[in-house]
Amino acid sequence: MSFTHLHVATSSGIGSSSSEELAAAASRDGATSLACTDHDGLYGAVKHLQACLHHGLQPVLGVNLAVVEDSEEGPRRRVSGRVVILAHGGGSGGQGTHVPQGAGYRALCRLVSDAHAHTTGRSGGKTPVGVTRRELAARAVDPESGLPVLTVLLGPESDVGLAMYGSRYLKPRTLFKEWLAVLPTGTLAAELVSHPASPKTGGTSNQPPVRMLKLAREHRVPAILSNAVRHLGPEQEHDLPTNRPNPPTGAYLKTSAEMTRLAHEIVYAADLRTSDLHQLLGDTEKLAERCRLDPSEDLGWTRRLLPEPTVLGVGQDAQSELAAQCEAGMKLRFPGLAGTEAPLVQDRLQRELDIIGRLGFAPYFLTVAEVARTISGLGVRATVRGTAVSSLVNHLLGISPVNPLRHGLLFEQFLLDEPARSAELDHSLPNIAFEVDPERSREVHQALFKRFGRERTVLVGTRKTRQAPDDGISPGNVSELGVELPQPGPQRSMDPCGIIVGDAGLLSRTPVQPGPLRLPLSQFGRQDAEALGLMTVEIRSAPAQRLISHVLQEIGRHHPDAAEIDIDAIPLDDGPAFALIGSADSLGCFQDEMPGQREFVGAMAPRDFTELVAATSICRPGPVRGTTIPLLFEHRHGFTNPDDSHPDLQPVLAETHGMLLFHEQVLRIFDIMTGCGLSLADQFRRALPDPLHQDKVARYFAEQAAARGYPDGVVREIWKDLRSTAGLTFSKANGVALTLPGYQAAWLKAHHPEAFLSGLWEHEPERYPRPALLAEARRMGVPVLPLDVNRSSDRCRTERIDGPANAEERSLEVPSADQPSADQPSAKAFGIRRSLTDIPGLSGAELARLLAGQPYASLEDLHSRAELSRTTIRRLAESGALDSLHRPNEGEPIGSELVRQLQRLTTAPPGKRREQMGGQLLLPLDEEQQAPA
Repeated sequence: MSFTHLHVATSSGIGSSSSEELAAAASRDGATSLACTDHDGLYGAVKHLQACLHHGLQPVLGVNLAVVEDSEEGPRRRVSGRVVILAHGGGSGGQGTHVPQGAGYRALCRLVSDAHAHTTGRSGGKTPVGVTRRELAARAVDPESGLPVLTVLLGPESDVGLAMYGSRYLKPRTLFKEWLAVLPTGTLAAELVSHPASPKTGGTSNQPPVRMLKLAREHRVPAILSNAVRHLGPEQEHDLPTNRPNPPTGAYLKTSAEMTRLAHEIVYAADLRTSDLHQLLGDTEKLAERCRLDPSEDLGWTRRLLPEPTVLGVGQDAQSELAAQCEAGMKLRFPGLAGTEAPLVQDRLQRELDIIGRLGFAPYFLTVAEVARTISGLGVRATVRGTAVSSLVNHLLGISPVNPLRHGLLFEQFLLDEPARSAELDHSLPNIAFEVDPERSREVHQALFKRFGRERTVLVGTRKTRQAPDDGISPGNVSELGVELPQPGPQRSMDPCGIIVGDAGLLSRTPVQPGPLRLPLSQFGRQDAEALGLMTVEIRSAPAQRLISHVLQEIGRHHPDAAEIDIDAIPLDDGPAFALIGSADSLGCFQDEMPGQREFVGAMAPRDFTELVAATSICRPGPVRGTTIPLLFEHRHGFTNPDDSHPDLQPVLAETHGMLLFHEQVLRIFDIMTGCGLSLADQFRRALPDPLHQDKVARYFAEQAAARGYPDGVVREIWKDLRSTAGLTFSKANGVALTLPGYQAAWLKAHHPEAFLSGLWEHEPERYPRPALLAEARRMGVPVLPLDVNRSSDRCRTERIDGPANAEERSLEVPSADQPSADQPSAKAFGIRRSLTDIPGLSGAELARLLAGQPYASLEDLHSRAELSRTTIRRLAESGALDSLHRPNEGEPIGSELVRQLQRLTTAPPGKRREQMGGQLLLPLDEEQQAPA
């Protein structure tokens, strides 16, 4: 007889073993089901589901939650214990009743969200994650059918279980009756756990489960056996935290035989009969049967969740609406389209629409287009990264600024046609990732929640998990109930990286917890959410977009009457921009740049955008064949000639000087030589690095190429090149997406250097130290103007320079021999003014008062209105920010009068208490406690 473990913690929670390891072991033991009951959430639910499907098990999902006492006033902080809650599967009502499909999982998601609703969503909060008994009772029954959909397990960490260790013998019975009075009939079960005894708890390990079994029999409540699993085997016990008072021992995934012996020991200790042994094991399996979930019917594993058409404003078929929006975008993106280009664009659009239609993805693209319009409506800089730039549909909908036809990008790199999609991709949606200005990412999130509604939108993030100081409740140290217990379980911080958009039932598909700005944050990571069929849209913070936004704002501030620069429409063959890149003076332009990368790109001296993409992409982190970089350099400058390739392949390899660098080139070679089509060609490309599939691909390539008339020698030579570059090529689409912001930054630096340098100074202080930026400004002849209490603001900005710099406008740069000195007229009309935030120790309140009072006529005026501390005034003086407020007498050293004024202003009369400043509270100190002024 197999045994089902119904209380299992995985490595997504406080356990030490992964769902894959646990499922494999359970399958080997002959189990048919396995539960996942992590602490405080369903963080590991999707991985558990995938592991169960892989090993032929039926999944059971639950959660281990703290139970908090009902509180009429104030935060809920008193934890009485912990219970395990299991979700029922559809059709499991029994006695002729049938639970609606998915009702148990929906209730579980809502219950977990309830447990987090009163918390801050961050580690260390005063309010623990937990639910009250009444909240448990409200979710335990399906509101439509009235049938139980959740089962609550009262185990050793519940208030009843903890009372078993106390001296008040009747207390467990009283608490058990309270649970029976609150929970609906059929939603409660007793959990028996027997671990080796601890020296600190005393007694035998079977005493608490024996008492719990007798209590269950007395009140006619099912009793089930579990082992409160936390690791795979006894050898993993050392991986568990050892800083709790009584760490569990024996809490591993025991075999069916071991669990049967354990049940016999408990029944024997309780002085019960063999029939009670069978009943204990039978009730355990009955509950397991009741809680088995159908991945498709209960969890929607193969169903995509997308917003309703009415939410998107679609009044017709989604596919027809998508085609109509693309036609409208065609007129905008390709005005006056005619000649030979027209049929190419139309054919490409129709092919993409056909693939999207066969896959049923039209609602997805319409939703992402609405996301793009919402971001654009805020005036937020955004671009798309990854292979999404390969889609003409994305370009026409305004999602991507990249024209894929211009760069020779293939739609199949972004989305495979239906026949080529593998089983695991059948229900997964594409991935489109936006990069936005980091300073406005939260504004974007709020706008998207407003656009789609809070019931249809949640944040999705990347999860970082660390163990909490205490991973459970120690019954050995509990002498009475109602004590304030430490919050157990792993502390999780999740960084939002996008949103999930769905229909009105989204919050029944994913549990949520408070995120930034108190917006709901899914407990599933992005990849888990996508595997579950949820629609995710990545929204990443990109420093490059923040830099470009700053530069464009500075240009618009000084040229309000000039036409606004459309940075996405600048020419991609700009001479000054390529001259700057070729001179290796592109400091600050490219993401993740390094001096070696800058020098290599400069040495390559790219002449067009494709060469720039190759040069920047080849320096990416990741595997690169050792001879690739020098060969590309030699071929580019004509030092060596590339090997002659077959005439059919020369157009494919010409853009990279005869070298095989891009995924797109591999796809085209497969398609040309075998006629397999681009979708299947991408599958072959993915299989090339795998030794298990490489021979099969080689046979197919040789047979099909020979059938198309290619000589054996040519086929062998080309296959050799394909095999040698397996896993070493990179996506041109990714390269274009990453290179475009860098090229835009280089264009801005070449045409508006002052605004560009002010952006670097403002937004990249950690990436580029001040001396490096000063040297770059000196090289470009851009004056760096000093701090000034009247002219500096809270940001580094460009400032028009009228006439020569004088004593009031001393530049920080040190002129080189071929640059004008600071006292001579500069060839530049603008300099960059440092920000007041460069003053160390300047508080936000002081900065606000300082800016609100500008300009100041004198030091006395500054002192009286800005209400700055003496330390801040001293630091302003030391930085030169007060130089414009005083005029030294003729022949007097610069700064001596300033020193006298500062001493007079900041010296209070002896024995006089300093006046209260705005935003401060005076402490009632005695005279002897007051520090001298």
